[in-house]
Amino acid sequence: MRHSGWLKLYRNSKSFNNAQYEQDIYQQFNIGTVQMDSVQLRSFEPGLKEIYAQGILINDALSVASPGALVQAYAAEFKRRGGEFKQLKISHIQKRPSGWMVASQSAAENTSPIYCQQLVVAAGPWSKQLISQLKMRLPMLFERGGHREYVSAGAQALSVPIHDIDGSFVASPIANGLRISCGVELNSRSAGHSNTQLDLVEHSARQALNFADSASSQWQGARPTMPDSMPLIGATKQPGLWLNTGHQHIGFSTGPASAELLANLMVGDNHDLTTNCFAPSRFNL
Repeated sequence: MRHSGWLKLYRNSKSFNNAQYEQDIYQQFNIGTVQMDSVQLRSFEPGLKEIYAQGILINDALSVASPGALVQAYAAEFKRRGGEFKQLKISHIQKRPSGWMVASQSAAENTSPIYCQQLVVAAGPWSKQLISQLKMRLPMLFERGGHREYVSAGAQALSVPIHDIDGSFVASPIANGLRISCGVELNSRSAGHSNTQLDLVEHSARQALNFADSASSQWQGARPTMPDSMPLIGATKQPGLWLNTGHQHIGFSTGPASAELLANLMVGDNHDLTTNCFAPSRFNL
């Protein structure tokens, strides 16, 4: 975890001025920022090409050099505190008189069903399919997007993640190089992958940065999102069934906080009125 900051970049004054409402929000919530002109940007981030008119550095933003390593650290801490992991392909969940049963996909896995009194469905884009078995309609949509990674090839590395507003991409320094991310499209979870957005943002990114000629890896997937752009965190109408899903493409950063919130709800600590806006009941669940 790095206290690196987050740099928003604008290629012209018009796009910078159009973002005034964001700057007002930063001030409203006392979020520390620094405005930079083109000269200051070149001094702060020498790896950038001279195409930006202005930028805003959000001082207190954190970033991660290796998301996988951080998740592994979470898992290790969970086990250290007595947690247990079981991996299985879930075919169905079923309400029982004493609680819930979770069954595996095939007998070949030789895995006995899991029985529990309280069940949390936090399966990301697969949550919709799982709870549909209980005649519960989850109005979930899917944000399909992706990223490409490039191994460092001698180019001057970024020191902070950048968001090019006009170029519509995010570039983040990671442990083994650079990651370029694109926007999203709303589509079905199983829709075929399209490289259109990634190709476009790679072209935009090369206008701003020098990096390897070809990507070392590429990822595309579907992120769960709700019609009101807020996650589902809390109890459902089914006794003992809880949801923690629908975090769009920011579940990596909001996951720990939403897990803590859900844990508090499950033990009866419901003093924070803001939890109502995340309640599954808003979709009659």
